[in-house]
Amino acid sequence: MHLDIVIVNWNSGDFLKNCLNSLNQYGLNEIQKVVIIDNNSFDNSHNLIKKYDFNIEVVFNQKNVGFGSACNQGAALCSSPFILFLNPDTEIFENSL
Repeated sequence: MHLDIVIVNWNSGDFLKNCLNSLNQYGLNEIQKVVIIDNNSFDNSHNLIKKYDFNIEVVFNQKNVGFGSACNQGAALCSSPFILFLNPDTEIFENSL
């Protein structure tokens, strides 16, 4: 099973980094792509995004469009049969996906 993951970020800081690290550690067999929609964060949390072993796409909104709109924006960029919406303060563990 492959899936795409959408994460809406707004000033999530280390939470986002920890979320992505957990996906990199425990989700590589399932993840096709991770889409991060940044809702005009001002905490530089996007600087915490590094290179991962999965495909990652980051979209920077010029304003905070709200959670629902950002989720729809991210879903439109997905192509897998399954989409998982994760909050940036979520971490996965072994066999979570």
